[in-house]
Amino acid sequence: MATGHIVRFRRIVELATKAKSASDILPYLDSIALFIADRWVLKSEYAVGETHRPARDYILYMLSEHDFVMRQAVMSDAHVTSTQAKWLLGKVAKVAPGRGWVWRREPDTEFCETYPDLSNQLGGQWEARKKTILPRLKEHIENAARLQEFVNKKPSTSTTVPAALPSASTSSSSSSASSSSSSASSSSSASIPTSSPASAALSASLEEGLRGSTIPDQLQHFLTSMFMRHGVCNRQSLMQGLVNSAKENKPTVDGHPNMLAKVDDDLFSRILNDIAGTHANTFFLRSIGHPEIDKVRVLVLSVFRNAPSPAIRLSEVIEAASQSSDVSVVPQEVYRTVLAEFANQTRGGRWVFKTGDPVRKT
Repeated sequence: MATGHIVRFRRIVELATKAKSASDILPYLDSIALFIADRWVLKSEYAVGETHRPARDYILYMLSEHDFVMRQAVMSDAHVTSTQAKWLLGKVAKVAPGRGWVWRREPDTEFCETYPDLSNQLGGQWEARKKTILPRLKEHIENAARLQEFVNKKPSTSTTVPAALPSASTSSSSSSASSSSSSASSSSSASIPTSSPASAALSASLEEGLRGSTIPDQLQHFLTSMFMRHGVCNRQSLMQGLVNSAKENKPTVDGHPNMLAKVDDDLFSRILNDIAGTHANTFFLRSIGHPEIDKVRVLVLSVFRNAPSPAIRLSEVIEAASQSSDVSVVPQEVYRTVLAEFANQTRGGRWVFKTGDPVRKT
């Protein structure tokens, strides 16, 4: 489901070769998917990064309430760009000419007929979740606005990607970094939009497609995009993503051929070590291009590294900040947003560091 997002129950049973019967699958399926409008749909927690979950949930809400959805409405209501809206819609919907976006798959009538009582029960679960979507979206937008207000007060002194993220095909000197014309030059904004810190100082153009005219630049652009989307990745997930992107063989948005298939292990390791830090066998961006936010990121990581377990609380981060001379006073939403880059929040309020596998929630 991580690739299909909407899958018929019969197909799920066919793919689950280790399951002895359909009833063996249902408890697990119920934990990762929702039964919406008679369709099994992957939960947003497993489908997209933290940043895009409110918008994706909103799209599912709109599709379940209306015959079709307009991309402009998603952009306006969920505060996402045209590219982001199209990307999110494309996972669960398709364009119906003259109307708008409609469900990508037809209802799973076979499942409804086979399990009528369960279908009604699962539909009730979606109705309960649906009531939380609009309030959560509103809260997400308000939090992002508060974060943007903070960032605007302390803008980065540079309008290019920081020295920690030089163009892979140039030297790490400031003159080379400022003149690079591929992934670094495409990341020209140091302000934080309504998204996570990982996508803060980096241009939204990273989501439009691959960029770069050389193998190192394309690789750096790809890796940066992965970290922007997921915050934390392990080596296996990065390698698998690279293989998938190479197989797609789509040219870059600036007209160059896709050269990711030519990446070898040495180049992969070199570029990864140049732009990423490590913790618990996972990787994350060293810098997002905003000095004040990067200080908070360093602080949060230090709390995780010094904690006796993989789980920490927001209060521990705030306490550490109060004792730090490097981090200025910032809104709590800044800490929450940085935590969301590195960790998943449990129902008990603790933050557990991500495993680095985007398809599995920790």
